[in-house]
Amino acid sequence: MGMTKRGDKHSSLLLQGYGVAPTRRPPPKIILALLVLPLLLIAAIGVWQFEASRTSLRSVVLRDERNLAVVAASSVSNILNEQELSLSSIAVSPDLLTPVLSHHWSAVESRLALLLSRYRGFASMAIYSALGKLDVRYPPDPKMDRDDLILHSDVADTLQRGGAHVSNSYSSTDLPIEEVVSISVPMYSTAADVITHEHPLSSPMALEATIPVSAITKLANARMGSGMGYLLLFDSRGVAMNGPAAGSSPPEHSKLLRAVLAGKTGSGVLPVPGFSGDKLIAYAPVPKTGWGIVVERPMSFLNGPLADLEGRLGVITAIVLLAVLAVAWIIARLLAAVISEKNRATVLLSSIGDGVYVLDPLGRVTSINPAMESLSGRDLKSVMNKPWWDAFCFYDGHGQRVAYEESVVYRAHITRKAVSSQGLTRVLERPDGSRLPVSLTAAPVLNERGRLAGVVAIVRDISKDKEVDELKSQLISTVSHELRTPLTMIHGFAELLLFRKDLGSKQSEEALEQIYSASDRLSRLVDDLLSASKIDAGKMILTPTEVDLARAVRDAEGAIPFDQRSRIVTRLGAEPIRVYADSDKLVQIIVNLLSNALKYSSADSEVEVSTTTDGEFAEISVVDHGIGMSDEEMSKVFEKFGRVNRQEVRRVGGTGLGLYITKSLVELHGGKIRVSSSPGKGSVFSFTVPLVLDEPGKTIDERIGGDVQASSFDYDAQSSQSKDVLRTEQGGNPV
Repeated sequence: MGMTKRGDKHSSLLLQGYGVAPTRRPPPKIILALLVLPLLLIAAIGVWQFEASRTSLRSVVLRDERNLAVVAASSVSNILNEQELSLSSIAVSPDLLTPVLSHHWSAVESRLALLLSRYRGFASMAIYSALGKLDVRYPPDPKMDRDDLILHSDVADTLQRGGAHVSNSYSSTDLPIEEVVSISVPMYSTAADVITHEHPLSSPMALEATIPVSAITKLANARMGSGMGYLLLFDSRGVAMNGPAAGSSPPEHSKLLRAVLAGKTGSGVLPVPGFSGDKLIAYAPVPKTGWGIVVERPMSFLNGPLADLEGRLGVITAIVLLAVLAVAWIIARLLAAVISEKNRATVLLSSIGDGVYVLDPLGRVTSINPAMESLSGRDLKSVMNKPWWDAFCFYDGHGQRVAYEESVVYRAHITRKAVSSQGLTRVLERPDGSRLPVSLTAAPVLNERGRLAGVVAIVRDISKDKEVDELKSQLISTVSHELRTPLTMIHGFAELLLFRKDLGSKQSEEALEQIYSASDRLSRLVDDLLSASKIDAGKMILTPTEVDLARAVRDAEGAIPFDQRSRIVTRLGAEPIRVYADSDKLVQIIVNLLSNALKYSSADSEVEVSTTTDGEFAEISVVDHGIGMSDEEMSKVFEKFGRVNRQEVRRVGGTGLGLYITKSLVELHGGKIRVSSSPGKGSVFSFTVPLVLDEPGKTIDERIGGDVQASSFDYDAQSSQSKDVLRTEQGGNPV
């Protein structure tokens, strides 16, 4: 455990060192949240599942209740049909029809009494004449006179239509008083009249029987079996036919009554007429009657299964939560290990100076390191999950895009071995259209089973290598040319002196002067090469002292060949200027600028040297009226081996190191150098060095930004800051 903690700390420090934000191990609160969140999620899912199951179970119970109501309604309808058939058979019975036609009412009454004892479902029977007059009733009703004309609407309907009719409920006049319904059927003289609806009378008589509603519900319950629930019947007027509210139509239950009377089938938890509180009910229409039936059950019939379901789900949820806790703990451990491993992988990728991109088995980019972002000009977000062929564009030496089959990624994928582009020219194109020479290496990533898990590709920027190669070639070419000229002169004049014994003293002296001049030129060339080497290596050491600037200018003028000095015009101020500089290096800077100005201007033109002060620095300017430079040429004038590619420049010759060394020495002094020029009009080179200040203020080191004696110059790192190339024109003449 201690090793792991030290390793994680080391990885974190490495990540910070490379400028990459480390993926830290989550604090205890985060880990606790990771454990609690799954529990809350599971609890939410459990609640949702319980509610879903509860709703589903409720739907099942309500559906079953609805089906039960339909069956109960069908059962009631069947009972009424059976009673109607029984009554119809009685109506055509000769035993009843004969005394009726003979108006033997005492015999008819006896016959009705016998029929009631046989058909126990009927409570009473009565016969009405064609005019609706009650002829006979059993049991007799003292309130009804046989000779009175009874306007009975249900009987009237039967007499008018000649068909059976079932009435709505009403209270019986017999004891005990209860809600009954009546069924009336027509009576014909013969069986043929029944079939053909033809009879000798002008209209049929009617046979009516009453049936207690309680008898209907009892019979329906008996047929449906136990557990049927309480049956409530409502007639076509919405009047309760049984139950506590029998004979009434409570307005507060209009919603239920409307649904029942509309012939709808449904179920739910609603209040029921005559009962307190909500009940589990189902309702359905009774066919051919206009009635509705309601099946009522106590709420326990619904809540009981739901309670059982809740108990089962509670046990299941507890088990699942325990399992989730265990899994969450394991995940937290694995997460910590994954984060630690990811830190190490991120450190590795970020520490690589070359560009790296990682692909999955399908060739899609899954990761790139910061170096690859810098090389390709694309960030991870823009290439993530894209095929590498679309994310990065590589070209060959002929400017053609590298074929997919020739790519190192494809060959690494096929061969399962590391493949490089060594010996081949490869160029990476950036989004801005620029192209960068690179070398490529790709290697397969295999899993523990030896199967391909992806490919890792390394992209190395070789532009510096190419620049170095070009510089080497340029150095060899330049040095060879510059060495050959003085060596040829030395060799030629030495040979002349060696083999020509007849040379006079004057000719010998001239030959020696040429040998001296060539050797001096050769010495300067070697000095320039050594200076450039020291600057590149950071080993150029300055020894700054207080220097009189005017004297440094005169010393530099004295170092110019005698025949050229007359062209130099100095414009020095009357007051002495003291600077803090390495005397020899300051003279070397001025000599280089004067030599350059004299070389690239005509033999009869002047070269001016002037000095001024500006704040804490002195400025020295060298002005010539020579060939001048364009803006593009000025941008390269201070580069190593940088030479303007023009005939008049090539004619003069040179290594291209002078201005590079000059700029480096100026910047080592803490100053700046600049140039302004126009083609054909001349150039102005100006540089600054720090003054020696008498009044108190910043020290020299503070003004130039460091210890001059220990300074070294890295041209590549500082060129973007130190290159101050200016072009200034006044009246068309360089300043």
